[in-house]
Amino acid sequence: MTKAEFMTSLSNQLSKIPQADRDDILYDYEEHFGIGLEHGKTEEEIARDLGDPKAIGKQFTADTIVMQAAQTKSAESITRAVFAFAGLGFFNLIFILGPFIALVALLFALFSTAIAILVAGIAAVLIAFAAPMYPDLINLGGINSSVIIFTGIGLSSLGALLFLGVTYLSKWFFKGTLGYLKMNMRLIKK
Repeated sequence: MTKAEFMTSLSNQLSKIPQADRDDILYDYEEHFGIGLEHGKTEEEIARDLGDPKAIGKQFTADTIVMQAAQTKSAESITRAVFAFAGLGFFNLIFILGPFIALVALLFALFSTAIAILVAGIAAVLIAFAAPMYPDLINLGGINSSVIIFTGIGLSSLGALLFLGVTYLSKWFFKGTLGYLKMNMRLIKK
């Protein structure tokens, strides 16, 4: 592979990172070729020693996306970082992406449960208040309205607490995921 082919392939792989960072990386690899040529190596030998430009580009892209996720700390940026990191290899695909998707699905289920409990509690309170106004439409089955109201308030409180708990759990999960990605990136670079 010639210098031009290597640099074109690397540049194409770096298309998703900011222009300034891309220019710095390409400049560094230009220097590698310059130093190698000064030491009497051919362009093909230098390119072979540097490695696969596609793998290099993927690693720089994943590193950049992880750093952006660390700065923005949004669920979207962290998800993008996990997918970019999973693209680095089969190991990462199985051991990062699989558990990440499973845990996100679990968090979604917990959020859905919290919202369902909250809505059920509110509905119980509303039905208890509406029962005397619409006796033909709403039958409480002989249960005292005050029992239904207090049960509804309890359910609503439980749903709200569960929602808050899952919100904090989500923050810890995404923070832990980001920390794991950074640690794994450091291991890959060594």
